[in-house]
Amino acid sequence: MSQFSPTDAGLVGFRLTRQNPRTVIAWAVLMLVSGVLTLIILGAMAGPAMAELRAASQSAQPDIEAMSAAWQKMTPAYLVTMLVSMVFAGVLNASAARMVLRPQAGGPIGHVRFGADEVRQIILVLIFNLILLGVAVAAGVFVGLLIAIGGVTGGFLGGLLAFVIGIPTMVLVSIRLSLATALTFETERIALGEAWRLTTGHFWNLFVAFLIAWIMAIIVAMLGLAVSLGVVAVVFGFEGVGQATAPAMTSIGSLFNAPLVVYQVLMSGFAALFYINVLTPGPAIYAQLKGQTTVFD
Repeated sequence: MSQFSPTDAGLVGFRLTRQNPRTVIAWAVLMLVSGVLTLIILGAMAGPAMAELRAASQSAQPDIEAMSAAWQKMTPAYLVTMLVSMVFAGVLNASAARMVLRPQAGGPIGHVRFGADEVRQIILVLIFNLILLGVAVAAGVFVGLLIAIGGVTGGFLGGLLAFVIGIPTMVLVSIRLSLATALTFETERIALGEAWRLTTGHFWNLFVAFLIAWIMAIIVAMLGLAVSLGVVAVVFGFEGVGQATAPAMTSIGSLFNAPLVVYQVLMSGFAALFYINVLTPGPAIYAQLKGQTTVFD
């Protein structure tokens, strides 16, 4: 089985950005649609509750009961937005795998499609999130048991242990399943077990590759935030920055002010660059491990 360079894998997103401008533009449009749709859902389903939460938290004596009630009202909206984000994540995952494994499949909107590959990736994203949720729930149950046994001290120690064990466990699972996107795309079936086996003996190289990719992506995100807020501040002033980053959620109409629109458009472009950095190393590493022609060549 072939090996791969963690550095090359971690930086592959920049190379693919240069090679696939149509795909990057299509991703930016998807990010814009996702952001706008999320705002509409929150405004329609949780706008009044968010106003209640803001009022309760900003009072001289915060009303904990009112804040809790507001959060409960907001929960359905956030669950819907999570499902929406999973759908878009599945589309991006399929596009990333197609970009690397079938570069010749580009079309008018780059490597973005809406078909069976995307459906499988959406299911894979859902399963992966449920696995991570299971790890988090197990850690919470562990803390709860220690609180019941040892009170506050037991809860503190349990929380510390849950953090020390839970976070590395999530990282381990994420790394060991990191090639599932490429395998599912290639085999046209959910391939978690194969991904776990394929990553055997490669954990640390994979860890370094994804660490580099995430560092680069975070730098891109920070640059995007600085540029987007800077443009909004220059064009609309600091009041516009407030309207863009904390819009009034009382109604859907109040969401779409000019500063917010400019901010969303700019951030969508940088979001596309962010995701191309974190989603393409997996398929590129998979291709290298399987001895296929890759973007590294």
